[in-house]
Amino acid sequence: MSLIAASRFRYGHATGSDWPQAVERVIDQLDEQAADERYTSSATLGIAYWTDGFANAAEAIIERLKLATGLRHWVGATAGSVFGGRQEYVQREALAVLLLDVPPEALRTFSGTHPLPVLPSTQGPQALALVHADPRTPDVDVLIAELAQRTRSGFLFGGLTSGLPSAPQLAEHFVYAGLSGVAFADTGNTAEGQTATGVDIRVKVTQGCHPVTAAPGRPTPRPHTVTQADANWLLQLNGEPAFDVLLRDVGLGAYAGRMPPGEMLREKLSGGLFVGMAVPSVNESAATVGVAHMSPGAVGDYVVRGVIGIDPRRRAVALADEVQQGDRLHFCRRNREAARADLVRCLTELREELEEAGKTPRGALYVSCNGRGVHLFDEPGVELGLITHHLKDLPVIGFAANGEIARDRLYGFTGVLAVFS
Repeated sequence: MSLIAASRFRYGHATGSDWPQAVERVIDQLDEQAADERYTSSATLGIAYWTDGFANAAEAIIERLKLATGLRHWVGATAGSVFGGRQEYVQREALAVLLLDVPPEALRTFSGTHPLPVLPSTQGPQALALVHADPRTPDVDVLIAELAQRTRSGFLFGGLTSGLPSAPQLAEHFVYAGLSGVAFADTGNTAEGQTATGVDIRVKVTQGCHPVTAAPGRPTPRPHTVTQADANWLLQLNGEPAFDVLLRDVGLGAYAGRMPPGEMLREKLSGGLFVGMAVPSVNESAATVGVAHMSPGAVGDYVVRGVIGIDPRRRAVALADEVQQGDRLHFCRRNREAARADLVRCLTELREELEEAGKTPRGALYVSCNGRGVHLFDEPGVELGLITHHLKDLPVIGFAANGEIARDRLYGFTGVLAVFS
């Protein structure tokens, strides 16, 4: 099966000296694609991302897009950086748009003022959802988990948007706080065996941090088990003082029970230190969702949290989140080579899954941590270049997030790729 689709979604992206220039460039791209047989000329939902500098003009931008496309239904958000094709628009104003051509009955937009109903419900599709969340929202991680329970799959994808007070989200109407987005129906089968109306979406999460005890591409040792903790303090791992375990992992095991020289410790911890908190494998659930397929990654599925302090007296390590006895974790660092290899692995798996299922990809959304991109790879567009290379220039837009959303939780230092077919 060729991955060059005959009915790709139309998309456009541009920068400009002002918002009218950027939006007209995007409209020109959409119009050109409407006459190109490789793209579908119809659309039922527009997704738009704009940078902080265009936030005050967001309403005017969307009105212009509605007028040019004739499309009434839109979702989107403000972000510090946006993506389009192979371009990562960093520190410049830009706009990116993707026009989905899916059955309108397979869509339901939502926001705080128009929430998804609690399941069971017959009020509309909600197998899984694209979510945009304001990072200033109190208990945003709790709200994300609760929203996931309102989908039949328990599956969300998306990210935390710009944290500026004047930065809106869009879900038919503009909102300035909370969570918003669009829920999708699944493809399913009817009693007669015909494919039901819906959308096939495959989601991959790629990691940007790698355990300090494993070289990129090599098998990862078993994670440590938390045997004693106090709020956000790691006291013991595997029955040993947590600080001593950390020292051994970074190659300073000879200093167990005492404090290594300051310069030596700073050198080993330079570049930042994190923990990867293991979460349950999603292989089993991914096979049954039908609409969303998520890979746990070569080193397992984990959420990244920062190491924010040490207490040599207690031999303890402080994290940027609470930890409980029984949790499993690795000490990790951001790693450019490992991040690239894991993204390539995800894309290779995705191509194979699509070919095996006989699915033709039509478009994609990519949400990447704002600590990745140019900040991790030292040049813009590396991730997008890999995506478009492996997926044959598939239309893709997205944004840099303050936290990435996948399944029912917040991630960090990851990339979340959702492919529509």
